Amino acid sequence: MNTFITPLIDTLQTLPVEASGVLMYGTSLILLYTFHRLFGKEGIFLFIVLSTVIANIQCLKAIEIVFLSYPIAMGSILFTNALLATDILSEYYGKKQA
Repeated sequence: MNTFITPLIDTLQTLPVEASGVLMYGTSLILLYTFHRLFGKEGIFLFIVLSTVIANIQCLKAIEIVFLSYPIAMGSILFTNALLATDILSEYYGKKQA
């Protein structure tokens, strides 16, 4: 297990900030899709809870992106996907469920 994780962490640390942000966003979208397909609306609820908790942990680190003149919190990526999840919940299952 450790032989896989250590090289993965080393590889991710060498990526530019923009690439790691795109990778995080893509992974988050894939997880949202997977949770929705496997568990339905409960999967979306689970994704919202997990992404909110992880985003609150990631908000402690600010990153600087080349095309922005100010730093942003890393948790912003997951917060935007949590909002996307509530929109999906509202569209498919109605306002009461959202």
